[in-house]
Amino acid sequence: MVKAYQNYFKHLGNFSGTASRREFWWPWLLNVIVGYVIMTILFLDCIIKVTTQKM
Repeated sequence: MVKAYQNYFKHLGNFSGTASRREFWWPWLLNVIVGYVIMTILFLDCIIKVTTQKM
């Protein structure tokens, strides 16, 4: 998985040819997981701020 992610950034500007399935799906999956983690942290931070505010 790490090798596929390294190849993803190594060949990011190479528009000739095609990528293998591994080179496409592993970076995609990792990006989706990292995105969900970041969104969850931001969402929970907002919820905590709203619920701890004094009226």
